Amino acid sequence: YGTSREKVIESLENGFDIILDIDVQGARQIKNTMVDDAVLIFIAPPSWEELERRLVSRKTDTEENIRLRLSNARSEMDAATFYDYLIVNDVIDDAVDILRSIIIEKRSAGRRSITGVPLDLPDTSENG
Repeated sequence: YGTSREKVIESLENGFDIILDIDVQGARQIKNTMVDDAVLIFIAPPSWEELERRLVSRKTDTEENIRLRLSNARSEMDAATFYDYLIVNDVIDDAVDILRSIIIEKRSAGRRSITGVPLDLPDTSENG
């Protein structure tokens, strides 16, 4: 909520990558409305114990909110198979490298350089 569809489409048409931090319901909406352009990446905790430790150590939520967030996380983990990629957020540098690799792969498949600039390739078809 808060990211306009028009702004996303405009940015994509201008060759920009858009990264949205959204829940499973939002991911389904994006995938259903932008089937060809959406790449869904699920970021998973290394374990339930580590997720709970992280939530508790932040000291930003009440115990009740932490229980609710853990319950929601279990439900969301069931939806991980809906996503195109899964990254386990264990070692942050590794998770970033995997994310970077996915972005580069998708740019390459879309005939863009690793910086995102569209490649001006010669026409090699028989008619070109």
